[in-house]
Amino acid sequence: MWLKPADVLVQGQRLLRYYSFYALILSLMLIIFDSLDTKNNFLAGSDPQTFLFANTAYVFWSAIMLVFSTSRLSTHPQYAVSFFFGDITLLVIMMQTSGGLESGFSNLILIPMLISNLLVTQSLGYAVAAWTTLAVIYTQHIIPWQFDEKEVFSSGLYGFFCFILAFLTQTLSKKLNSTLDLTETQAENITRLRKINKHVLLALPNAIIACDKDNKILLSNDTAQRWFNCFDGQHLPPGLMNFINHSDCRNVHFEHNDAQLILNKSTLNTSVAGDYVLVLEDSSHIAAEAQQIKLASLGRLTASIAHEIRNPLSALRHAAQLLAEAPELTKGDIKLTQIIEQHCMRINRTVEDILQISRRSHANSEVIKLKPWLEHFKEGFTQANDSHFSLDINCSDDYLVTFDPDQLQQVLHNICGNGLRYALQNNPENAHIRIHAKQHIDGSVQLYLMDNGAGISEENQKNLFEPFFTTEHSGTGLGLYLCREICEANNAYIRHIASHHLPDITGTCFCISFAKVNE
Repeated sequence: MWLKPADVLVQGQRLLRYYSFYALILSLMLIIFDSLDTKNNFLAGSDPQTFLFANTAYVFWSAIMLVFSTSRLSTHPQYAVSFFFGDITLLVIMMQTSGGLESGFSNLILIPMLISNLLVTQSLGYAVAAWTTLAVIYTQHIIPWQFDEKEVFSSGLYGFFCFILAFLTQTLSKKLNSTLDLTETQAENITRLRKINKHVLLALPNAIIACDKDNKILLSNDTAQRWFNCFDGQHLPPGLMNFINHSDCRNVHFEHNDAQLILNKSTLNTSVAGDYVLVLEDSSHIAAEAQQIKLASLGRLTASIAHEIRNPLSALRHAAQLLAEAPELTKGDIKLTQIIEQHCMRINRTVEDILQISRRSHANSEVIKLKPWLEHFKEGFTQANDSHFSLDINCSDDYLVTFDPDQLQQVLHNICGNGLRYALQNNPENAHIRIHAKQHIDGSVQLYLMDNGAGISEENQKNLFEPFFTTEHSGTGLGLYLCREICEANNAYIRHIASHHLPDITGTCFCISFAKVNE
């Protein structure tokens, strides 16, 4: 069994390569010392020729081992351990010619035996220890046929020490392997949890930004990157730096790109002091969710009331028409019947809008090539209005959006119709409507609908999309609300843009943000 961190085979091969370098350097140093020791006082005392032969063979053997350690075969223990048998044999021969166990070679022999028991365990490791013991006994006693009790005891004790060292090395290797296996499992679990956490963060509608004490971004989700154009590894945008230095950075309300955001800062209890997380919510979405809950029940009630109003309203209008035909009516009476007719028509429009909202079907969204669709809309809108005005379209040929074509027609007719009415009131001779499309940094398309009317006061801007809110006596106050409902049903978002954000626009500007098209 090989040592195990992440890749056991690579680790075993690397250890074998390191030992091969060590053996090659050792063999070369022994040759150098032997050549300098001309009187054989330190090395090769009894048999210089045998020592030189074994040392030279050790150099070549180490070089072969080094080449072998770079091949695929080195990942197999049975092949790698064969080199240690030869390595130990050559070292034992050099030990025998240099004075036996009392020389320093007895310590050098223990190194390859230790490395081999790190690389292989159980029988193969003990086989190396047994081979070392037999080689020492054979060279020290069998060949010279000397069996001095003291020397035999030393050889036996050395062999026993080899087995003890093999046992301790294998035990340590097993514990190390178990620890590394546990570490690897924990690392895999941490990596898996990190991926899960990142997936959850990416799916959150809120912007999440994790930073260190130096305000460097450690992690951010797609929403944060889209809102603030900030990415991991960068410093926190200046727009957020103004808020994080507050000791109590909770429920901080501020405006960013026409959106009302709520900022909350939380300090992380990690090993590194100063880490924190910023959570940013779009307050308009929160308000919209609360509004939807209230309007859901209100809508059902209003639709029921509208059904009940239609029949008596029709009777009232019919009676007013019959009364207007009476010959004895004065001009004042005729004026009163006209007022009745006018308000009956207004109530009827309100009822129709309410019923349209309650009957609104599921959007049949499809991919639309925006420019040709806008050209077709321009043609129909121009023909439907006899007033003198201009309508300009600025859109790239390759812009695609996902929307129900009929519902998009309804939204643009409503917005452009309102814009044309106010533009004619403000500039009767030069009424102008401009439709401009551009692509956001994330690939989604935004459609701007602008006019040169008088604009909308700041007081009324907050209530534009509220149901039944209107600035005209003849309006129902449901047109913009219906536009917003249709956009949300098509995964789009409509908002009003204040004129001070667009200096070249003097009137009103609405922006429809379409969902990104998955090509």
